[in-house]
Amino acid sequence: MSGGSENTTYRFSASDLNSKGILPRTTYNRKTFNLAVTSHLTDKLSVDALAQYNLEVAHQRTGAGDALGNPNWTPLEIANTADVRWLKPGYDSTGKEISWNDAPIASNGYFVQNKFQENDTKNHFLGQASIAYKLLPNLVFKGTVSRDFYNYNYSNVMPTGTLYVLTGQYEAVKSDVSETNSQFTTTYNTHINDNFGISIMGGLNSRKFRNEQLTLSGSNFTIPYFYSYSNLATSTTTPYTSHLTTNSAFGSVDLDYKSLFFLSFTGRKDWFSTLSPKHYGVF
Repeated sequence: MSGGSENTTYRFSASDLNSKGILPRTTYNRKTFNLAVTSHLTDKLSVDALAQYNLEVAHQRTGAGDALGNPNWTPLEIANTADVRWLKPGYDSTGKEISWNDAPIASNGYFVQNKFQENDTKNHFLGQASIAYKLLPNLVFKGTVSRDFYNYNYSNVMPTGTLYVLTGQYEAVKSDVSETNSQFTTTYNTHINDNFGISIMGGLNSRKFRNEQLTLSGSNFTIPYFYSYSNLATSTTTPYTSHLTTNSAFGSVDLDYKSLFFLSFTGRKDWFSTLSPKHYGVF
């Protein structure tokens, strides 16, 4: 959807992605919304704004790598004289995993698909707004603020009856991550004469990054088949917080000769909050 007037334009879009994996119960859904607005308030003043929101929901993402919890391991390693479907449904009448290998870490693929639980959701927002003022036809001041934020929730259950850990295991992660950038730039373009042109740009930027994460993990479900963090005999809660700030100054000079030959000079200096105050600047 798009529209506008002589001075203002907008565009909005929405999409819905639904995907099913080759293996049963594996699904992924992502809804995306986009909005863009541009407006020339006066001959010298203009504003731009962009925003995108994503909502992701996934179930039973397939494990990979090692044999534990990897449903692809069974058809890869089973003898070629056996039918992998003989291992259905992967568990016996008590809910215990059916063994197919001498090593209990090699999970029964059907047990993984039917009994393991994996769920995750992600809410992701990206936004940017800028305002530009053209003081002179070739001199522009511009301020921009951008924001990238998401919260992520993940849980994974290794169920009761898993041969490798009979009493089960649990893991969950809740993470809030954000990054904010505030930037101011000045650009100047002119021609020295009919042959030579010059473009000068200078700016400042402040980046603030924040990650606040909580990891919940444990083993031994006290009540079998009741998969809750509060039902774990042994559990651990691990908080993690990271705050980073980077301030920057940068600039560039571009020279051109008849728009055929170009010579550019750039420079940037960053100051990092994670480094020693005596040596926290890098050019």
